[in-house]
Amino acid sequence: MKTRCYNIWVLMRGRCYNKNNVNYDRYGGRGISICERWNNFQNFHSDMGDPPDGFTLDRVDNNGNYEPNNCRWTTRKVQANNKENNHYESLDGETLTISQWSEKTGISESVIHRRLGSGWTFEEAIKTSVAPAQKTIKYKDQEKTVKEWSIYLNIPTYVIRNRLNCCKWSIEKTIETPYNG
Repeated sequence: MKTRCYNIWVLMRGRCYNKNNVNYDRYGGRGISICERWNNFQNFHSDMGDPPDGFTLDRVDNNGNYEPNNCRWTTRKVQANNKENNHYESLDGETLTISQWSEKTGISESVIHRRLGSGWTFEEAIKTSVAPAQKTIKYKDQEKTVKEWSIYLNIPTYVIRNRLNCCKWSIEKTIETPYNG
């Protein structure tokens, strides 16, 4: 019976050496290789040991090769923050991935991405608190939640929130301005 460690070793080799592997372009295709010592599973296992439950093989330097001084067993969360396509943002001298900023601020990644896509500055995106889902907006003689106004006006909820929070529009301007999206 093949062990989990052996299966990880086989997958590593496929990413680096098999041009038909779905992930080859992100590994072997961009020059990532495996040290000669690790062409033998026993050597790989001797250097790395068995992976702890829930851990995966990670390269510390994402542009470096698979070799003893550049590999570790780590959680998927840590590994996700070590990908070449991560979006990094800096604020107040701290540079983190969007995932890490999300964890630090308590604002979901999807909200941060949506805000950035709507033209918010990064600082606004992570320093503006998320409006409670049931916050009501009173305009003239009607009081509705953002979701209810969205349905009533046929304007997406994120546009209403963007107008109020990012653009600092008045409630009157937010409600009365047609949406042309």
